[in-house]
Amino acid sequence: MSGRKALYVHDHVFIKDHEGNYYSEGKITDSVFERYEACCSELHVLSRCRYTPSTESYSRITKKNVYFHPVKGLSFSKIFSTNLISTTKKVLYLIKKTELVIIRMPSFLGLFTYLTARAYGRPYFIELVGNPKEAIITSTPKKHFGLVKLFATLMEKSTQSAVLNAPGVIYVTRKNLQEKFPARGFTSSASNVELTIEKPDLSYERYKLPKEAIRIGIIGSFKNNYKGIDTAIASLAKLNEKKIKCHLLILGAGNTVPYLDLANSLGVRSQVFFDGIRQGGKEVYSWLDTLDIYIQPSRTEGLPRSLIEAMSRGIPCVGSNVGGIPELLPERWIISKDSPEELAEKISDLAISHTERYNSGCENFLTSTEYSKERLSQKRAQFWLEAHNHMEGLLKK
Repeated sequence: MSGRKALYVHDHVFIKDHEGNYYSEGKITDSVFERYEACCSELHVLSRCRYTPSTESYSRITKKNVYFHPVKGLSFSKIFSTNLISTTKKVLYLIKKTELVIIRMPSFLGLFTYLTARAYGRPYFIELVGNPKEAIITSTPKKHFGLVKLFATLMEKSTQSAVLNAPGVIYVTRKNLQEKFPARGFTSSASNVELTIEKPDLSYERYKLPKEAIRIGIIGSFKNNYKGIDTAIASLAKLNEKKIKCHLLILGAGNTVPYLDLANSLGVRSQVFFDGIRQGGKEVYSWLDTLDIYIQPSRTEGLPRSLIEAMSRGIPCVGSNVGGIPELLPERWIISKDSPEELAEKISDLAISHTERYNSGCENFLTSTEYSKERLSQKRAQFWLEAHNHMEGLLKK
């Protein structure tokens, strides 16, 4: 472990309780922070934060060498207008306090810190986990589209500049993000997903369908419309026309009202079930094991953890042609985004063929083994060791 201090920057919203403990909804946990031990012994985290009296469903951050420095405000406008002076002072303080910067992008805070780091000559390294333009546009109401599209383009260009000039970049995809955001420095690729994989039941018998409705699952926050839950609901109506009865089970948190209204309008309300949230690991796997088919009709993605988790359970899957999804699934099971017709067609193909379900499930499990914790940890450790060596070389000059 290096004796250096590092600054970690991302827009992630951590949770804080009344005792001052920090928690995560699951994306950035102790295991993520452990990745950086090859290049630092002390990690200072610049992020957003909200307070809650109930932390039952969140993962507590327990690492002793991780220190949080949340900015004031949760929205972009609050952070960079009302609290701009406070945000600027905090970034400057942390840049001076630490010796290297780790930026997880896309990130508004990340871009702001990148500019400051360059001005102060601090070495910085980037983890690129998604496309900012896609993420912003897909979450924007159409009435604001023109102005937001301009802003999203600016974010994309700024991220491209940050990646191009970074000494080192690690991508979550194998080629998708690399093509849109090329780097001049040293690079690596390692999914942000790492799984402890146990071989599921892959017997031919396992893929028999129940006599009642087919159980289709999707995981993802519906606080925005990234995940295409509306596309999934609309596909149910198309499947009903084909006389294929399905239930859609949705795992995640957010406002259910718009989706229930849509389901009512399409006459599929009785087929849509919101199952709340589950603790990562065994609870999620147990839920996945009840499914016949998993779908990922997202409008934007980096490399979706939930899809890889479903694949690791040997579940037949269908996904959209965005982000790293085409790197995970065969072209046979890829659809266009925003296409309930194509989604229904693929689900129908799986529903009517026992052999298709079996072959898809087995192939998915085999692909998922590439995302085992052991393989990915080794690739990340090598990248962060190279980052450490690069930084030491710069500091000696």
